[in-house]
Amino acid sequence: MSNRSHDISTSEIVEFLSDSSHFPEYTNKVVLKETHMSYVFITDNFVYKMKKPVSYPFLNLSTLDKRQKNCLEETASNKALAPDIYIGIVPLSITDTGLKLEAQGTAIEWFVKMIRLPDQKMLDYRLREGTINIEEITSLGKKLSAFYKQSRKIEIHEQAYLHRLETFLSDNIESLRNPLFEITGEMLDNIKTLQLDFMQRNEQHLRSRSSRIIEVHGDLKPEHISFLKEPVIIDALEFNPDFKIQDPVEELAYLSLECDMLGNNQIEKKLFEIYENELQDHYYKGLVPFYKSIRATLRALLSFRHLFDDHRNDPLKWKHKGLNYLMRAQKYISE
Repeated sequence: MSNRSHDISTSEIVEFLSDSSHFPEYTNKVVLKETHMSYVFITDNFVYKMKKPVSYPFLNLSTLDKRQKNCLEETASNKALAPDIYIGIVPLSITDTGLKLEAQGTAIEWFVKMIRLPDQKMLDYRLREGTINIEEITSLGKKLSAFYKQSRKIEIHEQAYLHRLETFLSDNIESLRNPLFEITGEMLDNIKTLQLDFMQRNEQHLRSRSSRIIEVHGDLKPEHISFLKEPVIIDALEFNPDFKIQDPVEELAYLSLECDMLGNNQIEKKLFEIYENELQDHYYKGLVPFYKSIRATLRALLSFRHLFDDHRNDPLKWKHKGLNYLMRAQKYISE
């Protein structure tokens, strides 16, 4: 392996780092998780995230240099909400004695290295176990509200914001028409019609949101939220700043959608209550199910796109998950 730096495949790297003895610090085991754009190796005390060599219209990680740059951007973008968690970036290198992580040599891959957060402290774990409490949700609401207050405000014209939303929902629906996904056209047509109809009927409410657009976290999910002495929020979206330009109500709606997926619809009310009070933003409440619906179509698309991965483990799992999101998209916009 040490003499083939130019053709060591992603699958070979994944296999190499699935062995606990190949990490610089002792670890009892390694847990591998796969996301849409990364492989995440979880050891006893640390997390190593490796970017997939993928290329999309919104992101190009096809070369080592591009992946290294992206790792640096991810580390920098998470300073605001998780300042003590991100250690930096480290290489997997070819050395005289073979492949080594965090060693001098010829770098063949780069990783974001983080401190591992305790599983039982994560919001998704708490939701599954039913152990989340009101004090924690209140602290999360206040942390997010403080973040939104200091976030960079984005100037956008009302009409431009409407066009942005319409393009977003249309692009997601049309991308879901891929024959590989096997989604009925009737279902997609219905969701799109309902979403566009909502926009038409509530144009003035949506226009008013253009004055509230800021740079948000961008991927606010329960598995990215930890309750330590105070809430820590990791994995801020880094690869496309345009994706972070949102109405904070839309971002909170996205978090609510993901909490719904884990069987909890109680957090939503408290989070929005704190947000509204802290920012004095008296938004039209009907926007929340609309935002949840368009975010659910995006999550469906991301789920189905796993069918294109070289290392897909279970296509049926991703199809099931994608359809679940689409059913929720339809349910939210129909309410």
